[in-house]
Amino acid sequence: MSPRPKNIRKVNNMPSVAGFKPIASNICRKDAIFLHFEEYEAIRLCDYEMKT
Repeated sequence: MSPRPKNIRKVNNMPSVAGFKPIASNICRKDAIFLHFEEYEAIRLCDYEMKT
């Protein structure tokens, strides 16, 4: 099998927030979740643009 073709990737917009916290998480917990811009863009495309 040949490898998948490489696509040019870019983030369309910077996130409008500096961070997030899941609704069901413990309020006292201070652990941070850091995402790279590419990870943020992947979540945005899946959740908001219904792409896979």
